[in-house]
Order: sequence, then structure tokens, then C-alpha cells
Amino acid sequence: MKPKKLANQAMIKMFVCCDIPFAVANYPYFRDYSHILHSGYFSPLQTELSQNLLSDELARVLLNIEKEL
Repeated sequence: MKPKKLANQAMIKMFVCCDIPFAVANYPYFRDYSHILHSGYFSPLQTELSQNLLSDELARVLLNIEKEL
């Protein structure tokens, strides 16, 4: 799996599990922080997190549950 996809999956898990508002993704300090961790990575904005990445992660989790059952 590509590093950006792994980073995005970890980020959506962090936001959901830690109950962090998706709006934090738009804050310049958060964006600077994630960019400092890896200069080639630009964290997704609120809409990308709350719509696309959340839906993708939910689908991935549901598939894993279905496999286990």
C-alpha cells in the first residue's frame, strides 16, 4: 500500500477514534505540523476527510467484518 494512503487511513482513524472535529484538518497549524513530519505529504482538508476518506475507511472496515463472519 502506498505511504500516502497509509497516512490518510491513520489520520482518519485518529480523527474518528479521538473524537477530533474534522475542521481541525483545515487549521494552518495542523497542516504545518503534518507537512513538517514529511515534507512531501500534504494532509487532506476537512471535506476530503469527512466525505471520501471516512467513506473509504468505513467500507474497508465493513469488508473486514464481513470476512471475519
